Amino acid sequence: MNRPVLWNKITIKRRFILLLFILLLTAGWYCLSKIQPWNIITPPVPARKTLPDYVFQQVALREVSGAKIFYQISANALTLDSAQGQLEQVTGSILENNNSVFNFTAQNGVLNIAKKLFTLHNFKGQTNTRYYQPWHIESPLVYWDNALQSFTFDRKPKLTSRDISISASKIVYNSVFNFFIFGAGCEIQKGDYTVKSDRAVLRNAVDILTLEDNVSLQSSDFAGRADALDWDIRRAEINLKNNVILQTADIILTGEQVSLNTTQETVLLKNNVRLQNKENSGIDNIIVNSDRALWLRQEGKIQFFENTQAWKNNSLIQSNQISYDFTQKDIVASGGGRTTIITTDDE
Repeated sequence: MNRPVLWNKITIKRRFILLLFILLLTAGWYCLSKIQPWNIITPPVPARKTLPDYVFQQVALREVSGAKIFYQISANALTLDSAQGQLEQVTGSILENNNSVFNFTAQNGVLNIAKKLFTLHNFKGQTNTRYYQPWHIESPLVYWDNALQSFTFDRKPKLTSRDISISASKIVYNSVFNFFIFGAGCEIQKGDYTVKSDRAVLRNAVDILTLEDNVSLQSSDFAGRADALDWDIRRAEINLKNNVILQTADIILTGEQVSLNTTQETVLLKNNVRLQNKENSGIDNIIVNSDRALWLRQEGKIQFFENTQAWKNNSLIQSNQISYDFTQKDIVASGGGRTTIITTDDE
């Protein structure tokens, strides 16, 4: 009678051991799936590196339309695929009537085949001129737009020639019209002259620089501002136009047309010329009106000509020639013309 009972106990014990084994096996497999020790033992195979379609050495690129070549670029190496090309050790030229007007070098660059755009790094270039000094430009980053036939110099480029240096946030060179356009933060340095503006254009063919928007001029002995400024670099003349104001430590000068000669150190003022002392300057009350005046900076004098009237304190001075002396800080009637002095006494 006890045998079947014993047999049933043995059967139950075996089933319990089998169930426990299955549970342990399931838990172990779950842990292995989470840890994935096979990835540690055998790392995944890296993806195959896509190789470029073509690699060239000593290449030359040209943009040609009929018999006219717009530009030519050479590189020590060109790595080319379907989208773009990588250029190394670049040299090139922009051409007009098959003659070079702009030459350049760059450390490396990228060619966008579809858009025909070049991006060049560590760029150095210069204009090619026959009779006058060329303009040199350096820029960390440059873009060439084939449709516009223009370079865009980025990241504070600098343009230099002779003793003039021009910098701006961005500079654009258009090879069709042969001019440079300067963006915000334009600053020109020449000797003790510093000119600033928000916008400027340099016509390379004639070396004339035109500045507009917030024009200011600073030198060692005066500061000025105007609505516009034209700088003829070859003639060494700076012409200020519209609402011109020049200031020294003691006086203010205004005129409709003001021309500075940077070689002779002279300033010529025309039309509605006016000189007056600054408030709190410590000098006598002086006002001079004239049709024309010449400031001889090296001599420290301003000579007034034509229909000149001057007031000093309570005296009216009428003369064809009156001078202002910066050393004496006073006006003096001079010359052989007629001089009239009218003095009024205040009660």
